[in-house]
Amino acid sequence: MDLPFIIEAHEIDNTILSVPALDRKWLNSFFHLRDVEFPPKAGPIDLILGVQYSHLHAEEEVRQGLPFQPVGKGTRLGWHVIGADNTKGPPQMCSISFVQKINMEQSYETPYCSCPKVTMSKEDRIAMKLFEASCTKEENRYVIALGEYLANGWARPLTEEELKRDIKPVYYLPHHGVYRPDKPRTPLRVVFDPACKYQGVSLNSFLCKEPCLIGNLLGVLLRFRADPVAFTGDISKMFLQILLPEKDTHVHRFLWRNLQTQEQPATYVLSRVTFGDKPSPDIASFVMLRMAKENETEYQDASEILCRDRYMDDLIHSCSTPKGSS
Repeated sequence: MDLPFIIEAHEIDNTILSVPALDRKWLNSFFHLRDVEFPPKAGPIDLILGVQYSHLHAEEEVRQGLPFQPVGKGTRLGWHVIGADNTKGPPQMCSISFVQKINMEQSYETPYCSCPKVTMSKEDRIAMKLFEASCTKEENRYVIALGEYLANGWARPLTEEELKRDIKPVYYLPHHGVYRPDKPRTPLRVVFDPACKYQGVSLNSFLCKEPCLIGNLLGVLLRFRADPVAFTGDISKMFLQILLPEKDTHVHRFLWRNLQTQEQPATYVLSRVTFGDKPSPDIASFVMLRMAKENETEYQDASEILCRDRYMDDLIHSCSTPKGSS
């Protein structure tokens, strides 16, 4: 995009001052400001315009009252008011911050976004160690701690012998149906609720929230616009591709009788990572990153896309030619 003028920008880490909330009652006490619609926004300052953008600072209308009263100024960007409210004490003291010039051209042309890295807490590092220790591979499928379900092996019924065994811990998940008429293949889905509390606790009460591994959305979107040929993809049933270890299936028990209300319900366990478990998004993302790392030599491009251009279960990537997308 060719602009008729040069944009120069600088950045600072933060500002100590915020846009204060306007005291409407106080402003309405001045006759010359009563009919002015000032913007309602208050809070942190997002952008400061320099004097080189003089056309945006130009005053199109000025409302002035008696000496020492606030003055309203209308510009192309809207109305603002200057003046001290002496009823609220002395004005705040401003500070000086050093700024760093931004290379705007590089921001738009460079496909790589050096997004900030999240610093992991002590709990996050412990969780990552658990991931590393518990992530194994069985018959080309990863195993990690923590009508359709049976057919696909996502759940299985417990035998009488298993029910009699002293297995701990055990937790029964509540579930309900969600009807989606806009989904012709699966209009009715079973939804498990690990966040549902009983006597003040739920399964999620005992699960850790892992470090965020689902991807940086800003970086993904910026890189997506870097090249002219774009493609997207979706990891089908991402959570359900990952097995739970046997000991964790018993905290994912549920009762089911297939609408046969005259029969006693049977006890089942979920054998795959469950949507709704607090750490599930990051567990699934950890497996994606592990797959990328283990296969980066053979599938270098695919590995890079999984690591850099994935947000949760969505792949969003662009390349320079149509051949590069195949």
